[in-house]
Amino acid sequence: MAGSNRSGVLKRPQESIPTGTIGAISVTTTLYLAVIWLFGCTMANDLLKEEKLVVTLVAWPHRSFVAIGIVMSCLGAALQSLTGAPRLLSAIALDGTLPILNGFAARGSDEPRRAVWLTWFIASLPCLAGNLDYVTPIVTMFFLLMYATVNAACFLLAMLHAPGFRPRFRYFNWLTALVGCVWCITLMLIIQW
Repeated sequence: MAGSNRSGVLKRPQESIPTGTIGAISVTTTLYLAVIWLFGCTMANDLLKEEKLVVTLVAWPHRSFVAIGIVMSCLGAALQSLTGAPRLLSAIALDGTLPILNGFAARGSDEPRRAVWLTWFIASLPCLAGNLDYVTPIVTMFFLLMYATVNAACFLLAMLHAPGFRPRFRYFNWLTALVGCVWCITLMLIIQW
């Protein structure tokens, strides 16, 4: 969704977003499967089930690099969300569909400062829990719900033949949008009933 959130600054979003999305998904899926396969081939099943940070057992040159990597990954994701979410909130406010959000609209090329502060406040609240294990299921559900909603919207727009909905991605099909929506909801139920 990073490309979609920043589509206003892309030169050719209709080409860049699908290419970047499919490329990112392909690379990360390949890396995840390779890491899972390597750990599965070299470590005992019980160890993989019990140890949350099993990577620290094989980290080179020191196990603290894993902790640094986790912190850097979290900061990167937070900064990405903190730059994308306020612009999205500002765009929704500019549309005028929800009058309560009008104060968060940024005019012209202005930075959406009020939207940034609201996003920062909302993002800071879960940090008060003090434990990532409490926050992770909630954040996961919000992301899956967002992806399910985007897929459902694409499915409905395609099925209703909305005149403003003209996806330029040549492999788009209403069936993939429906499968994506159902898959996200299924994952939500599997992860946390």
